[in-house]
Amino acid sequence: MRINVYALDVDSYASEGVPKVIKFFGDTKPTSTTVQVSRLVHPDWLAENEATAVID
Repeated sequence: MRINVYALDVDSYASEGVPKVIKFFGDTKPTSTTVQVSRLVHPDWLAENEATAVID
């Protein structure tokens, strides 16, 4: 499992978004990368998440 996050404000995402995402996965935490960007596709979005998983 891997999560990539593209956020308009990394500081805000780190304090509010990360705890919500990490809590979802319980004890098994995925690898993740967060990148600050100047804009996203939709003007109302604050962050965009991309997840990749392999299921056996």
